[in-house]
Amino acid sequence: METQRPALSFYFLLSLVLVCLISCGKEQKPEYKGPHVFEVTVVDVLPKTVPAEVQYIGQTESSRLVEIRARVDGFLEKRVYEEGSFVKEGTVLFVMNKEPFEAALQQSRGELAQMEARLENARATLARIRPLAQKNAMSKKDLDDALGNEQSAQAAVLSAKG
Repeated sequence: METQRPALSFYFLLSLVLVCLISCGKEQKPEYKGPHVFEVTVVDVLPKTVPAEVQYIGQTESSRLVEIRARVDGFLEKRVYEEGSFVKEGTVLFVMNKEPFEAALQQSRGELAQMEARLENARATLARIRPLAQKNAMSKKDLDDALGNEQSAQAAVLSAKG
């Protein structure tokens, strides 16, 4: 270890001397090149009248609260009213695609026809069973079933009409 210390001290002193020699060198002064030239734009200022424009941000609100809600789902084909115009109650605002509604109507008519056919069948069955039940040729349960079927078919027709 003792042999390494003098070597380290030597290198330390050597690096210190080198730093001092380098830092003591001549300083170079920058050359003076003259004044800097900047480009300047010149504008003549003349008095004149300028109209004052004032802009404001605002919100508008209707005098009446109007809420538009769709009663049915569908696709709009046309907007009938003009935006910002006055409309009266009952005025048509939009025209919707009629095809889905016509298809649903036709389907409902078909279901109504089915229910009416079942009602007629139930009435005919009841008309056959009632006299047989009065003569005890059929059970009371068969008569009750026929009455229940006829009443159920009547209710189904009322429901389909709705």
